[in-house]
Amino acid sequence: MMWTVSIHEAAEMEIDEAVGFYDQESPGLGAAFIDEVQRSLRIIVEFPAASPTMKQ
Repeated sequence: MMWTVSIHEAAEMEIDEAVGFYDQESPGLGAAFIDEVQRSLRIIVEFPAASPTMKQ
């Protein structure tokens, strides 16, 4: 089974703001941050059971 990930609109806005902040701190750092977010999401999709489920 192939899983998909969706990112809440508010989270997307926060990611975009973080990219801008990191790029102001050091040019290219925002792109590195996005690369890491994308890598993390690929791992989540590939190994969805790698972490325990949290119950609230």
